[in-house]
Amino acid sequence: MNYKKISLVFFFVIIALRVEAQQDSTANKSVVAACANPGCQHEVVFNLRSGLVNYQFHDGVATLRTGEMIEGRFKFNNFAETVIFESTMQAKSRKIDFKEILQMSLTNENDGSTVEFYAINDEFVRQIVGGKVQVFEKSYVVNERNLQAEHTKLIAFDGTNYTTIFTNKQLEDWIRKQIVIGKINNSILSISYQARGELLEELKKNIY
Repeated sequence: MNYKKISLVFFFVIIALRVEAQQDSTANKSVVAACANPGCQHEVVFNLRSGLVNYQFHDGVATLRTGEMIEGRFKFNNFAETVIFESTMQAKSRKIDFKEILQMSLTNENDGSTVEFYAINDEFVRQIVGGKVQVFEKSYVVNERNLQAEHTKLIAFDGTNYTTIFTNKQLEDWIRKQIVIGKINNSILSISYQARGELLEELKKNIY
């Protein structure tokens, strides 16, 4: 009997079992990511396997397509395209579909600012740039960090038309068009940007 060969096989079986156990353990763990804003005191937890955000409740106001205005606390769901609404005026929470909402304003607890969400072209989106030109993002974070920010779909509005943007190159091309028609300062494209977020921050500063 080849004891050396049997021992080697047994060794690799033990290693395989340990790796599998470690993976199962990781599946139930979460990682805490820093918020986007300096001085953030609200942690955002991401599941290591799914990458989902554990959304938090935020104070706010929403206007529904029926004309009803509701005020209370709102919490988004991952992939469900719904928001959970809680109010002191009702005993149970209420689930509201995105398609029912026209506009919603939520409070960022870190700095007291307001984050706006709108129904645009049958989609519910977050406004990230406002003014004569506007940019909206298919994202539902308030003070949570969006780990997929560089790949999130954008909708840009030039005051007349909406443009869907998927890449940084498309965003730069749209900005160039706004420079030509005099809505954005042309100095914005003289800077080298490493990430989409940097370009959007500069865009906010350079709208006429």
